[in-house]
Parts: sequence; structure tokens; C-alpha cells
Amino acid sequence: MSIFIFVVSVALIAAFIIYPFFNDIKIGSKETISQKENLAILEAQMANLDKFKIIYKNLEEISEKIDELFVNPEVPVEFIGFLENTAEEYHLKIEVSPASARATEKDIWSYITFQISASGSFVDFLKFQKKMENGPYLIEIQNLSIGRLTESDDIRASFTIKVFTN
Repeated sequence: MSIFIFVVSVALIAAFIIYPFFNDIKIGSKETISQKENLAILEAQMANLDKFKIIYKNLEEISEKIDELFVNPEVPVEFIGFLENTAEEYHLKIEVSPASARATEKDIWSYITFQISASGSFVDFLKFQKKMENGPYLIEIQNLSIGRLTESDDIRASFTIKVFTN
């Protein structure tokens, strides 16, 4: 009888005390594993967020540089100043006058056009043209005509440039 009572009490202790204790440990370990997985996911997301911040900053700088390629259509003073300073640098005389701007549906960007007349040496004009094309603005040279001035070796060039605007 005492063995029976001992076996029954050990069974009851195992059923009501030890089993719930081990069950709580099993549940706790599953929750710990789940929290570790969530923590790993959050750490990966934070690392991706940091990478995104760096990429965003770089893209923002690139976007600002791209915006600088376009001329303000309402006040193109900086662009005209660039043309005049460049012409002066290469000892050219220029006259800049705005022409009509007609953007069509096939044009990706809007633009304004300028009619430019320049006079000076041919070599200086080529340097001027190269600096314009490689300058800080997005332009397209159109309708270029060059003629020699009769009194000297200088040339007179007349051309239209399409300057893209934002």
C-alpha cells in the first residue's frame, strides 16, 4: 500500500508540478527564439534603413546637380552671364537675344532658345563653343553659320542654342 501511495504521489507530483514546469520552460524557449528572430529582423531593417539614408543623401546630391543643369526660364540671368563671361574669356564679342521657345509634345523637357552672334578669331570661337557644350548647363547648339569678316582674319558666327529649363 505504501508503495502504491508513493507511486501515486510521485505521479501526481510529476503531473501537477514537474510537467507544467517543463511545459513553461518549453513555451518560454519558443518565445525567446521568436523574439530573437524578431530582433534579428529589426536589426536587418535598421541596417537597411541606414543604407537607405546614405543612398538617399547621395541621390539628393545627384538630384541637386541635375537641377543645376537646367536654366530658370523666368530669370535666365545666370546663364546669360555664363555666356558673356565665357566670351570675354576667349576675347569674343557676343550679342545674346532671346528667341521664341516652342516645346512640342515630342520634347521631353521644356526649353528656351537664344540667338547668339559672336565675332572674333576662329580658334577662340571653337574654344568658346567647346566650353559652352561642356559647361554647367544642358544646351543644344542649332543653326550654326560662320562667315569671315572682310577687314580681318576674324569670323562672325551666328547660331541658335536651345537651353533646357526646369
